Amino acid sequence: MVTAAPLPAQPANLAKGRMPNPAFWRNKRVFVTGHTGFKGGWLTLWLAMLGAKVTGYALPPNTQPSFFEAIGLERHLTTHHLDNVNNYATLDAALTAASPEIILHLAAQPLVRRSYAEPLEARLLKLDCSKSMSLLAWKPQWGLEQALAHTCDWCSNFSAKRSMDEISQSQITQYSNH
Repeated sequence: MVTAAPLPAQPANLAKGRMPNPAFWRNKRVFVTGHTGFKGGWLTLWLAMLGAKVTGYALPPNTQPSFFEAIGLERHLTTHHLDNVNNYATLDAALTAASPEIILHLAAQPLVRRSYAEPLEARLLKLDCSKSMSLLAWKPQWGLEQALAHTCDWCSNFSAKRSMDEISQSQITQYSNH
């Protein structure tokens, strides 16, 4: 039996600009798909440590032991849904109930051999913005050229070790006001 450990304290020696601002994430409603997977689980734990109110939506963990179960991640979630992202009715209901401010889509088919054996399932996950466009009626505000310019700007600032929190928040504001 695996016992869940308490959340670790945040390291004090992180370089400025390399750690998200906890004040930004505190009480932010975040919806994470794929939270039972390894990367989604780590992201969910990190967001919980930053004070976010995280709703998770994913298939049950597919490994034994699983990171999700080993750390007792469910207790750090506001709401926990076990279902397939292709089940649009339950996904829509979960999104409506969560009323998220931020959606992070990490649902994926991580097992390469399985995705070769079941290519349709891997393709159905649509790891692009098509679900956001269809389910949330999201429409891009920037054209390709502007999006690439902002991506290059972000990468340049990251390479120059500037405050990525400030850069990201500035770009989100620019995008929202477009």
